[in-house]
Amino acid sequence: MRFLLIVGIYRKDNLDQTLYMVGTGVKCIPLKKYSYVECEKNTVVFIGHLLPKQGVQLVIEAIPEILKKNPEFKFKIIGGGNYRDSLVKLANDLGVASFCNFFGKIDDIKKVEEEIAKSCLAVAPYIKKLDNWTYYSDPGKIKTYLACGVPVLLTNIPWNAKEIEKNKCGKIISEDKEMLIDSVIEFMNGEKNQSYLNNAIEYSKSFDYEKIFNDLNF
Repeated sequence: MRFLLIVGIYRKDNLDQTLYMVGTGVKCIPLKKYSYVECEKNTVVFIGHLLPKQGVQLVIEAIPEILKKNPEFKFKIIGGGNYRDSLVKLANDLGVASFCNFFGKIDDIKKVEEEIAKSCLAVAPYIKKLDNWTYYSDPGKIKTYLACGVPVLLTNIPWNAKEIEKNKCGKIISEDKEMLIDSVIEFMNGEKNQSYLNNAIEYSKSFDYEKIFNDLNF
């Protein structure tokens, strides 16, 4: 896991320093949440540095088939990286560029969180054969998705993927295109989405920074 290092100082006879290592957190409380009724019901969002291992290409490749089932579908891609031009070319080659919004890198974290929160569904489709470190890290973007109240579809690479699925705030998918298509359509259903949205908000409280710090009992 990726850890945040915290130093706690306690005074007794001498000055002692105690080190704590905790998982990555998110500041959940100020984040605005949108219900299914309020959100962009047909929109999937991705945030992150654009590399082949992130699997954004899997979503773009699935868009032609998704559109047959949901003609209003949109895909928001937030982030920069050397792979961006290849993804734009792929979208153009498949004739789906108008359904993809490449935001590029957004420095204002509040704007990033707003774009996520307004979305109906988030994705983290890591590609196993291209990824040699995500399993050993603690991807912050997945926790940001959930803290914004957005269910997530993710491959079984992050350490907490099964925990997220168990808590019904996301679903583990494979790299299979048909499963991705079916899962996107499944989670755009209002009843299903709202249920998982509520679960995501509740689950995210476990990694809120305020809770993490309070639990350390400084």
